[in-house]
Formats: sequence, C-alpha cells, structure tokens
Amino acid sequence: MRTPLRAAAACSVAILLVACGAEAPPAPVPARDFGDPGVVTGSGYEMRYAALQATLLPAEVTATYGIPQRSDRLVVNVSVLERRGDGLPAAVQAEVEGTWRALAGEPVPLEFRAITAGGSVSYVADAPLRDREPIVLELSATPDGSTLPLRTRLTRRFDVD
Repeated sequence: MRTPLRAAAACSVAILLVACGAEAPPAPVPARDFGDPGVVTGSGYEMRYAALQATLLPAEVTATYGIPQRSDRLVVNVSVLERRGDGLPAAVQAEVEGTWRALAGEPVPLEFRAITAGGSVSYVADAPLRDREPIVLELSATPDGSTLPLRTRLTRRFDVD
C-alpha cells in the first residue's frame, strides 16, 4: 500500500527522469481484485458456499430463518451438489460443519441448520461480526454416501455500519 509520502516521492522521481531526458516509466498495472470462486469440487461432488452480511438478505428471508438482519451479523450458506452425467448438478444431503474465528482467536463452531425448499437443500449458519476485523471461516461438507469431505478456508473482512 502506498503512503502519500511514498507516492509523492515516486512522482518526483518520474518528473526528474523525464526532465533529464529519460523516458517516463510505464504506468503500473492495476491490481485485480481477488475473486473467491465460492466452490470446491472433488469425488463427483461440489460444495458451493457464500458468506455475507445479514443486511444483504431480504427481511423476509432473515425473519423466516431467525437471523437478525443487522450489519454485524454474518450469514454463511453452504450447498452440496452431486455432479451427474447429464451435466446438471443435483442438491444432496450432507454433514456440514464449520468454524469462524478472528485472525488471532480461537475457533468457534458454526451451528448449521438445513433448509429445504423447492427440492433442494442448503445449510445456513450465522455468526457475529466486528467492524473491519478479518475473520477466518473453515467449512467442511461430507455428502451422504461419501467418506471424503470437501473443505475450504477463507478469510474475509466486513465493514459493519
């Protein structure tokens, strides 16, 4: 991350180089945002996951599932799909577990509950958030009939209003 003083120094050096007849350095390439794919695959299954603030969900949804619709609440959603030969994945039951923690904190278990709607099942848990404090989520799902879990670890930071 550049500080204003470093940026000013870099700009001054570039101006001096141009004034002395040197070519200006090329413009820096902008950094790309990291895009978590939100999916883990293995053994014919995929685990799709998302973590977002409760305020991003419609009030009807949070009320239905007993989740406070506040910016200091995290909602974690996990779905497990079986990849089939016809190319259309189908939702399957799974044993879903996970923890959340601050970077230097102890893991706290997430309490997932199954939500069945429209022939599919997903697993939802919620947890507290603190403003701009990075959290680490570790998620694991073992599809029914499988012995191999799908796992992921992600780190996120949220701006709590």
